[in-house]
Order: sequence, then C-alpha cells, then structure tokens
Amino acid sequence: MKHQTPNIKNQTQTGFTLVETLVALSIFTTAIVAIIVVSAGGIGNLQIAEKRAQGSFLAQEGIELVRNIRDSAMLAGTNGSGWTTFITSNSGGIAACTNGASCTIDPITLAVTACVGSCPPIRHDLSGGIGTYDYTSTTASVFVRTIQVSFAAPGTTDEVRVTSTVSWPEGTTQSLTLTEDLFNWQ
Repeated sequence: MKHQTPNIKNQTQTGFTLVETLVALSIFTTAIVAIIVVSAGGIGNLQIAEKRAQGSFLAQEGIELVRNIRDSAMLAGTNGSGWTTFITSNSGGIAACTNGASCTIDPITLAVTACVGSCPPIRHDLSGGIGTYDYTSTTASVFVRTIQVSFAAPGTTDEVRVTSTVSWPEGTTQSLTLTEDLFNWQ
C-alpha cells in the first residue's frame, strides 16, 4: 500500500480563499458605511440649504411689504402727502417700524405691529397646499422676521433704509439680513 501525503497546497489555497473573503466583506462593509455617512451628511446640508432659501425669501418679502405700504400711501395721498403718511402714520404707514423700533407686517392684511421685546414667529398656513406665511395661521414656523425702517442718512427725509432680518434655530440661531433703500417718488 502506498502512503499518500496530504495535499498541503490545496489546504493553503482554501485558507487563503477564506481570508480573501473576509477582507472583501470588510471592504464592502466599509464602503456601505461610508455611503450611509455621506448620504446622512448630504441630507443635513440639504435641510440647512432649504431653511436658508426660505429665510432669504421671507426677508425679501419683508422689504416688498414695506415697498407695498409706501406705494399704497403715495398713491392714496393728495398734494404730496403720501410720503408723510408712509413715514409717520400707524394706519397706512410704517411708524411702528421707525426710530430703532422693530415690527412685523402681515403679508395678508399689511397690518404693521410693533414688536414689544422680540418679534413673534411668523406662522405657516399649510391649508390648500399653498403654504403661505402670515401671522394668523395656526401652525407656528421656526422663522422670526423683524423689520426696521430708518432714514438712510442724517438729514435725509426722502430716502429710508429698510432692514428685514429673518432668524431661525439651527443648532445656534441663524439669521439673514437684507437691506434696501426706498425713495420718495412723488
């Protein structure tokens, strides 16, 4: 009887294949985990960008609301009184927003309300699938819009500077401020 020696070459290849498989699985697992981490970071960045875009639109809307009040006062005024009404009136004007005071302007009613302490959060109307912002809806949003109006330069009475600031919590409080000058066009 012939004595057979075990095939050492075969056993080594089998063990090496098992090591290869384990290495391949660990590389594959690491790649999947990396993809999940990158995706989660991307989703977080997308949410930050979405809030910043909404804040930008709300800040621009604040300036447009003041412009609308100015234009309405100018068109309703007689003998050039529109600008004075715009600056000094609490009814049809923005007096509540001047002299360093902050105010809110409801985009639906154009009601100007002085902020006592801090301004309230703007509310989000989700009814009808439109998703508008105002101060009377039932759903509070994370955004607070503050509007201030001042004369653009000392001694200037025919130019005002409108500052619209929107802030929201995102870890720390984030804010975005837009400024625009409006003129007496009468």
